[in-house]
Amino acid sequence: NIQTYMLENDKPVCRTFLYFTSESYLHCIRNALILSDIPANKYVAEDIEGMECSYFSHGIVRVFEDPNCTDQEDRFYIDVQFSPGAHGAPLTDTNEDRDVVPVIHACPLTGRYPLNAFFEFLSH
Repeated sequence: NIQTYMLENDKPVCRTFLYFTSESYLHCIRNALILSDIPANKYVAEDIEGMECSYFSHGIVRVFEDPNCTDQEDRFYIDVQFSPGAHGAPLTDTNEDRDVVPVIHACPLTGRYPLNAFFEFLSH
């Protein structure tokens, strides 16, 4: 059962998922992340600024708990991911083996960022 797994597992466990699909929310969160001091994943940091939000764009904030961490400040942390959504032309880019319009998978923007620091970021 999932509750037993989450309580007895000694690995970091994702506790909460927050999904954002509204384009206005995505632009707001994206712009705030660009202007913040939150360390970005170096591979996608350059791409987030030029990212166009398309159909099925989404952002994900995952909250993790590391049960092995003794420091309360670092015990809970977040991971932020974004996907620009669907790409291609739905009338011409069809294939029976996949979705009608391919959706780009969410890419991580941040690594292990302390939850308390993220709350401070949101409160500004």
